[in-house]
Amino acid sequence: MSDLPPAYLFLDPGDSKYGGVTGWAYFDANGDIHSMGQFHSSVSTGELQTLILPTLTLVVYEGYINAGYKTSTHAWSKNETSQLIGKIKTLCELVNVKWAEVRNTEMSVGYAWMGMEQPKNHAISHQWDAVAHGVCWLQKNGINEAGKFLKGKT
Repeated sequence: MSDLPPAYLFLDPGDSKYGGVTGWAYFDANGDIHSMGQFHSSVSTGELQTLILPTLTLVVYEGYINAGYKTSTHAWSKNETSQLIGKIKTLCELVNVKWAEVRNTEMSVGYAWMGMEQPKNHAISHQWDAVAHGVCWLQKNGINEAGKFLKGKT
Protein backbone atom coordinates (compact mmCIF):
# COMPACT_ATOMS: atom_id res chain seq x y z
CA MET A 1 0.00 0.00 0.00
CA SER A 2 1.20 3.48 -0.87
CA ASP A 3 2.45 6.14 1.55
CA LEU A 4 1.33 8.91 -0.81
CA PRO A 5 -2.04 10.56 -0.09
CA PRO A 6 -5.06 9.26 -1.99
CA ALA A 7 -5.84 10.98 -5.30
CA TYR A 8 -8.56 8.70 -6.65
CA LEU A 9 -11.50 7.05 -4.92
CA PHE A 10 -13.23 4.13 -6.63
CA LEU A 11 -16.63 2.99 -5.35
CA ASP A 12 -18.63 -0.14 -6.06
CA PRO A 13 -22.11 0.78 -4.73
CA GLY A 14 -23.88 -2.15 -3.13
CA ASP A 15 -27.48 -3.21 -3.53
CA SER A 16 -29.54 -4.56 -0.65
CA LYS A 17 -30.10 -7.63 -2.83
CA TYR A 18 -26.41 -8.40 -2.19
CA GLY A 19 -26.24 -7.34 1.45
CA GLY A 20 -26.11 -3.58 0.96
CA VAL A 21 -22.32 -3.47 1.10
CA THR A 22 -20.32 -0.86 -0.85
CA GLY A 23 -16.67 -1.38 -1.64
CA TRP A 24 -14.15 1.45 -1.86
CA ALA A 25 -10.51 1.76 -2.89
CA TYR A 26 -8.12 4.69 -2.79
CA PHE A 27 -5.29 4.96 -5.30
CA ASP A 28 -2.53 7.57 -5.17
CA ALA A 29 -1.49 9.90 -8.02
CA ASN A 30 0.96 7.25 -9.28
CA GLY A 31 -1.91 4.77 -9.64
CA ASP A 32 -0.79 2.62 -6.71
CA ILE A 33 -3.27 1.19 -4.25
CA HIS A 34 -3.40 3.30 -1.11
CA SER A 35 -6.11 1.52 0.91
CA MET A 36 -9.43 -0.26 0.53
CA GLY A 37 -12.44 -1.37 2.51
CA GLN A 38 -16.20 -1.56 2.54
CA PHE A 39 -19.21 -0.30 4.47
CA HIS A 40 -22.87 -1.16 4.88
CA SER A 41 -25.63 1.00 3.41
CA SER A 42 -26.95 1.76 6.90
CA VAL A 43 -23.89 3.99 7.49
CA SER A 44 -23.32 5.14 3.90
CA THR A 45 -23.67 8.89 4.38
CA GLY A 46 -21.15 9.05 7.22
CA GLU A 47 -18.70 6.74 5.47
CA LEU A 48 -18.93 8.67 2.22
CA GLN A 49 -18.35 11.94 4.06
CA THR A 50 -15.17 10.43 5.46
CA LEU A 51 -14.01 9.01 2.12
CA ILE A 52 -14.84 11.87 -0.28
CA LEU A 53 -11.99 14.23 0.50
CA PRO A 54 -11.70 17.72 -1.02
CA THR A 55 -8.09 16.87 -1.93
CA LEU A 56 -9.10 14.04 -4.30
CA THR A 57 -8.52 14.40 -8.01
CA LEU A 58 -11.54 12.27 -8.93
CA VAL A 59 -14.20 9.94 -7.53
CA VAL A 60 -15.19 7.08 -9.85
CA TYR A 61 -18.21 4.89 -9.15
CA GLU A 62 -19.88 1.97 -10.86
CA GLY A 63 -23.04 3.21 -12.54
CA TYR A 64 -26.43 1.62 -12.25
CA ILE A 65 -29.42 1.50 -14.55
CA ASN A 66 -32.75 -0.26 -14.40
CA ALA A 67 -32.30 -2.44 -17.44
CA GLY A 68 -35.54 -3.06 -19.33
CA TYR A 69 -34.97 -6.79 -19.53
CA LYS A 70 -34.62 -6.95 -15.72
CA THR A 71 -37.81 -5.06 -14.93
CA SER A 72 -39.36 -7.93 -13.00
CA THR A 73 -36.24 -8.28 -10.84
CA HIS A 74 -36.46 -4.64 -9.83
CA ALA A 75 -40.25 -4.40 -9.60
CA TRP A 76 -41.21 -2.47 -6.49
CA SER A 77 -37.55 -1.80 -5.76
CA LYS A 78 -36.56 1.28 -3.77
CA ASN A 79 -33.55 1.66 -6.08
CA GLU A 80 -31.16 1.90 -3.15
CA THR A 81 -28.13 1.79 -5.43
CA SER A 82 -29.42 4.80 -7.35
CA GLN A 83 -29.99 6.61 -4.07
CA LEU A 84 -26.43 5.84 -2.98
CA ILE A 85 -25.08 7.19 -6.28
CA GLY A 86 -27.08 10.37 -5.64
CA LYS A 87 -25.34 10.70 -2.27
CA ILE A 88 -21.95 10.22 -3.93
CA LYS A 89 -22.62 12.96 -6.48
CA THR A 90 -24.02 15.35 -3.87
CA LEU A 91 -21.09 14.89 -1.50
CA CYS A 92 -18.64 15.36 -4.39
CA GLU A 93 -20.37 18.62 -5.30
CA LEU A 94 -20.25 19.82 -1.70
CA VAL A 95 -16.45 19.44 -1.55
CA ASN A 96 -15.89 20.43 -5.20
CA VAL A 97 -14.52 17.07 -6.39
CA LYS A 98 -15.20 15.78 -9.90
CA TRP A 99 -16.75 12.37 -10.43
CA ALA A 100 -17.02 9.87 -13.26
CA GLU A 101 -19.15 6.81 -13.84
CA VAL A 102 -17.94 3.47 -15.16
CA ARG A 103 -19.89 0.51 -16.45
CA ASN A 104 -20.21 -2.63 -14.36
CA THR A 105 -18.65 -4.63 -17.21
CA GLU A 106 -15.30 -2.88 -16.70
CA MET A 107 -14.85 -4.63 -13.36
CA SER A 108 -14.13 -7.98 -15.05
CA VAL A 109 -11.50 -6.27 -17.22
CA GLY A 110 -9.85 -4.93 -14.07
CA TYR A 111 -9.78 -8.40 -12.52
CA ALA A 112 -8.19 -9.80 -15.69
CA TRP A 113 -5.58 -7.04 -15.68
CA MET A 114 -4.85 -7.83 -12.01
CA GLY A 115 -4.50 -11.51 -12.83
CA MET A 116 -7.05 -12.58 -10.25
CA GLU A 117 -10.62 -13.83 -10.05
CA GLN A 118 -13.38 -12.01 -8.22
CA PRO A 119 -13.60 -13.37 -4.67
CA LYS A 120 -16.61 -15.62 -4.21
CA ASN A 121 -16.88 -14.55 -0.56
CA HIS A 122 -19.31 -11.58 -0.61
CA ALA A 123 -18.08 -10.59 2.85
CA ILE A 124 -14.88 -9.27 1.20
CA SER A 125 -15.62 -9.09 -2.53
CA HIS A 126 -16.98 -5.53 -2.76
CA GLN A 127 -13.69 -3.89 -1.80
CA TRP A 128 -11.90 -5.97 -4.43
CA ASP A 129 -14.55 -4.96 -6.99
CA ALA A 130 -13.65 -1.32 -6.26
CA VAL A 131 -9.95 -2.15 -6.74
CA ALA A 132 -10.74 -3.86 -10.07
CA HIS A 133 -12.61 -0.76 -11.24
CA GLY A 134 -9.59 1.32 -10.24
CA VAL A 135 -7.11 -0.87 -12.08
CA CYS A 136 -9.22 -0.76 -15.24
CA TRP A 137 -9.90 3.00 -15.14
CA LEU A 138 -6.32 3.97 -14.30
CA GLN A 139 -4.90 1.87 -17.13
CA LYS A 140 -7.51 2.99 -19.68
CA ASN A 141 -6.76 6.62 -18.80
CA GLY A 142 -2.98 6.27 -19.11
CA ILE A 143 -2.15 6.65 -15.42
CA ASN A 144 -0.95 3.05 -15.10
CA GLU A 145 1.03 1.16 -17.70
CA ALA A 146 -0.32 -2.15 -18.95
CA GLY A 147 0.52 -5.04 -16.65
CA LYS A 148 1.43 -2.87 -13.65
CA PHE A 149 -0.54 -5.05 -11.26
CA LEU A 150 0.71 -8.28 -12.81
CA LYS A 151 4.36 -7.61 -11.92
CA GLY A 152 5.83 -10.34 -9.82
CA LYS A 153 3.13 -12.84 -10.81
CA THR A 154 3.93 -15.90 -12.86
